[in-house]
Amino acid sequence: MGGLLAGQTQGTFTDNDSDPELLDFGGTTATMFVARTPQVRYTYPLPYGMSVAVAAENPSPLFAGPFGTFYTDTNQIPNMAACSALTTPAITTTATGTAVIGGTTVANNITNACLGNAAFFNPSQDIAPNFVARWRIEQPWGHIQAGTQVITYALNDGLFLNKTYVGYGGSLSGNFFTWGKDNLTWGVAGGDGLGDGVANNVGVATNFGGALTGQAVNATDSRSTFTTNRALYDASVLAKTIVSWGAKVGYQHWWTPELRSTVDFSVNHNDVPAFIQASGRAAVNKELSLAHANLIWSPVAFVDLGIEGAWGHRVVVSNLKGDAWTLQTSMKFRF
Repeated sequence: MGGLLAGQTQGTFTDNDSDPELLDFGGTTATMFVARTPQVRYTYPLPYGMSVAVAAENPSPLFAGPFGTFYTDTNQIPNMAACSALTTPAITTTATGTAVIGGTTVANNITNACLGNAAFFNPSQDIAPNFVARWRIEQPWGHIQAGTQVITYALNDGLFLNKTYVGYGGSLSGNFFTWGKDNLTWGVAGGDGLGDGVANNVGVATNFGGALTGQAVNATDSRSTFTTNRALYDASVLAKTIVSWGAKVGYQHWWTPELRSTVDFSVNHNDVPAFIQASGRAAVNKELSLAHANLIWSPVAFVDLGIEGAWGHRVVVSNLKGDAWTLQTSMKFRF
């Protein structure tokens, strides 16, 4: 309604026009997120093809913990049975002294729970929307977009842990038409606690759920001070917003009006603090690199036939490394 938008659509921080044309539906590793998020946004037009927008968007904070990354209330607990009560046979004795097995009683077992998270339970909370501001200019030569975002994180276990952290970051992105229909796309983004404002970023690191207070057992073990002395356990919980950044560049060349190619490279980096424990360091990304090269043919205007090769390189916080090479094809109909 006029400049007011309320509903679920691409995030205000997102700039799809700065992404290269790829067959890989995952896109680049440094694309500005988020996709299809509930929000309230107001956009005000300015002269010379410019506009400014402000928005309050649904938060979806991503944490790095002792068992890997987790969102608020979404991840299953490792090594725990999912949503089924653990029962044991009930043994009763009759008046004549005969033991009878029948019925069930619920056992209080810490390895069984109906909670989706990556620790014994998930202490993360959404306590405020993400606040986003954006400036954009669109011209025949292309466009430029600048955005800022503020994200609030909270950890609250219902007892002695109740901490709040504020993340922030910015982005600059755009595209330039060069010769004919050729197109250069680019973008950079970074911040402290920017989280999923950029794809594959992590917002906050915490040791909650791990083995704390000098013990060898973590919070999923009933011997941990998480169970025996929560005040002591919570006093040892650490958390910190993560400094992260991402960059991407792509170039599309039109060989003929029906045949085009795109090459791109993107990289994403997270400075995860050292207090993440060993199991988490092996599961949390430190740096991701990704490159694509494709060839797309449009025999008619509404059909795209394409082939694309890609290379990806992953480094986790424990410095384990891996590479992937992929080849994919697609046939797309536009209507």
